[in-house]
Amino acid sequence: MKRLACIALVFAACAREQPAPAKAPPPLPTLTIAQAREILANAPELGEYQFTNAAVSLPMKKSQMNAPAQDLAKSLRAAGWIAFSGDDVVLTPKAKDDKRFLVRANGFTDIVPIAKKEFGDVISVDKDKAAFTWRWVRNDIGKAIGKPDETEQHATAKFLYDGKQWSVLSIE
Repeated sequence: MKRLACIALVFAACAREQPAPAKAPPPLPTLTIAQAREILANAPELGEYQFTNAAVSLPMKKSQMNAPAQDLAKSLRAAGWIAFSGDDVVLTPKAKDDKRFLVRANGFTDIVPIAKKEFGDVISVDKDKAAFTWRWVRNDIGKAIGKPDETEQHATAKFLYDGKQWSVLSIE
């Protein structure tokens, strides 16, 4: 009997402790269209989305311009932002005093921004994703060069719930 009790005690002492069954995470709260609309309208991710389309670059030599750059230069010249001196592109006083014209040492000038994004509306929400609309609104330079396209655009935002609130994870 003692022997059986000792064996039982050894088995009990050496037995693995069974982990408690894993609890399923609580279900995510429902992301509503109103929440998605409010979050997206103020999201810095929307400002970063397709930001490169809010800028143009111009070679400062006519001889380095391809056809699209020549069209850009023609529009900027007609609007009084640039002039030509032989092969050189010259910024007019109007452009020199404008912080949107960024002259680089490599012989190019970046012009940014030429437009800003305007949030449209949320079309639909599916779990942690929302389809929405937006469009570019051109500034005076964008209007002069006819860029970017101002038609309504469509995108999808992926949201992340951190246990307290929803936020934008990415926009595609």
